[in-house]
Amino acid sequence: MLLRRELPVEWARWNAAHASPHGPRWWLSLLRRRWARRVWPNRAALPGAMVRQLGPFAFQRNSDTRTAEYPWTYFTIAPRPGSVVIDVGGGLSGMQFVLARAGCQVTTVDPVLDADPTDSWWFGDADHAALSRKLRAPVRFVRALLQDAGIAESSADVVTATSVIEHIPAEPAADLMRAIARVLKPGGRLVATVDLFLDVRPFAPAERNRWGTNIDLARLIAGSGLRLEFGDTAELHGFAGFNPAAILARRAEFYEFDGVLSQALVLRKP
Repeated sequence: MLLRRELPVEWARWNAAHASPHGPRWWLSLLRRRWARRVWPNRAALPGAMVRQLGPFAFQRNSDTRTAEYPWTYFTIAPRPGSVVIDVGGGLSGMQFVLARAGCQVTTVDPVLDADPTDSWWFGDADHAALSRKLRAPVRFVRALLQDAGIAESSADVVTATSVIEHIPAEPAADLMRAIARVLKPGGRLVATVDLFLDVRPFAPAERNRWGTNIDLARLIAGSGLRLEFGDTAELHGFAGFNPAAILARRAEFYEFDGVLSQALVLRKP
């Protein structure tokens, strides 16, 4: 399905409770000032009390589509203490820490590709460890591709991937999906969102934009060993019922930021 513009009341309350998806407003205002260039690279070194005041979503810059994606992910997972969760591509984003606070055993796996210390997304392993400790949200971080992360087969209850898959070329994305199927327990779920770009095919002539491309989800799922459990195929790119003109005609219904919609789906391992 495509996430809707009107958020359920419980989603809006969840966002407010966690200062999702960007951290408190005063923090955003502060980061627009010039001297914040010195603060941001050292954000993990802030005092623990301030880190907890800022909350789990203040330490990675996010697209505004996360306003809908994060609460959908949380309520779809419905976290339970002791559940084993793998967050693919989570970086320093807040969902991993919220799930850890809910009692899940969380491992975040992210190769942090194409980033360097001058990039706003860059962080060191020690930064992740510091934030995890200061937020009192124990998360294990592995800087690797999932297929190289040493995660045991059939060990995870849930894998989550929030707007990750569309940034990966087709063959590596297929490898990732097979790795997800391998680490999930039988009956385990992939809870994912995938960006739908309105400035590339099938909506526009371009094949890619600076963020990625529109993934053929039907083909990707077919080769994964996972089964679609949740997701309206008329709103998931690549399925036979997906009609770009119909999506554009309903555009006002969907949560959109900067020409991007959010496809939400759940896959289950048989």
